[in-house]
Amino acid sequence: MNLQDLLSGTMGTLKGQKHTEFSGIGTDTRKSLQGQIFFALKGDTHDGHDYLQKAVEQGAAAVVSHQWKEEWAPLTQKTTWIQVSDTLLALQTFAHAWRKKWGKTVLSVTGSNGKTSVKDFTATILAEQFTVLKNEGSFNNHWGLPLTLLQLNPQHDLAVVEMGMNHAGEITELCKIAEPNVVAVNNVGRAHIENFGSVEGIAKAKEEIYHGASLGATGVFYLGDPRTRDMYERLKDNFLRIITFGSPDADVFFELLSQDAGGLTTRCRVQKEECMLLLPLFGTQNIANLMAASALALAAHTKPEKIFSGLVKCRTGWGRNQWVHLASGAQVLFDAYNANPDSFAVLLQNLVGVEKPGQKMIGVFSEMRELGSQAAPEHFALGQKVAQSPVETCFFIGDSAAQFKAGFEAGLASSKKSKKLEILNTYEDSLALKIKSMLDSKTLVVIKGSRGGALERVLTKLDPVDFTTKQ
Repeated sequence: MNLQDLLSGTMGTLKGQKHTEFSGIGTDTRKSLQGQIFFALKGDTHDGHDYLQKAVEQGAAAVVSHQWKEEWAPLTQKTTWIQVSDTLLALQTFAHAWRKKWGKTVLSVTGSNGKTSVKDFTATILAEQFTVLKNEGSFNNHWGLPLTLLQLNPQHDLAVVEMGMNHAGEITELCKIAEPNVVAVNNVGRAHIENFGSVEGIAKAKEEIYHGASLGATGVFYLGDPRTRDMYERLKDNFLRIITFGSPDADVFFELLSQDAGGLTTRCRVQKEECMLLLPLFGTQNIANLMAASALALAAHTKPEKIFSGLVKCRTGWGRNQWVHLASGAQVLFDAYNANPDSFAVLLQNLVGVEKPGQKMIGVFSEMRELGSQAAPEHFALGQKVAQSPVETCFFIGDSAAQFKAGFEAGLASSKKSKKLEILNTYEDSLALKIKSMLDSKTLVVIKGSRGGALERVLTKLDPVDFTTKQ
């Protein structure tokens, strides 16, 4: 990146010029910023303007700010300084300009469940044929997406990004930044329903990705769900090229034959090519995620044989149906990156498929967030489902504990099973110690909850042998 890129991209004013060439973007003054551009972003808890002195000390070749203090004047002799009206807006406009200068294909996916997995799977498959950039973790919002796009360089053939949202209009704004050439809605569920009032409202917000695609884009559509199939029927004429997945009449269709600890045995078809694969993943929901990824890769002109070779390399990320082994010999299924009614229902269904004779199954669950007025009935329904699942001993943490307990007791009454439940309004370290005393080699601990519940606090105290806390 050069000074002209930075000035034109941010539409900023030059207050001091020291360097004219830059190696990338930095936002963390705890790390070296040598050669990088530091954007003083203002968030809910931190303001980058408080760290400008530190940024220069860490070697920032340029800083971008929307505040000015005379005490910063000496810093303009040590670094290039750009003044803008709003650093976040400047980051976004710079990212859009950089993406345009790069000029190649951006694939984008959104959805209520599994979009991060779809993004990761897509990148893995594409890597069989191309050099790919993807957004790390869930860098999928109004600041994470621009930071991702600003990593693009001429060696990248493609970029694959997820787009997240919890309000209407957000996907539209992200599309303005990324100008995606290939777009997909993975599914429509009840995540963030607090802000939409209905699943129909969520579907409308997700559909923004199809309207925000660049001119001549390829539309990728899921035909296995009524809401996304409806999008296909209404919008298919808007695209010059269409790729479909999720039904026998689609371009991409996978049939799950069996699931066990070894993975998912699947018959896979991509257009006219077919093969049988053992996919090393857990959870039947990943069949739809893998179909979505394959359809996106096909839309990017990946050959079917490369798609098949990439599929067997796909893995889920941290906190997403992650198997962890404990020193006691017990196992943990850690699925606590996020939670909503749909993903909880899928998890409980999957547990039926892995239940073994003599196994002891313990559930550690926490609050599903952003449900608004639906929180009480949804937690009651979740309690019912858990009572009827293979989970024998359950711990629930959160404000909706009373509603969960009521549903759990109602579920037990109808199933006539004998199970144990303990509820906690907030997390306590004593919980992990209690669970630890129950462990043996035949125990499976299932941990799931919304990210705010930070349930890795439980797992780390159970002596995991192959788990690291998320960095």
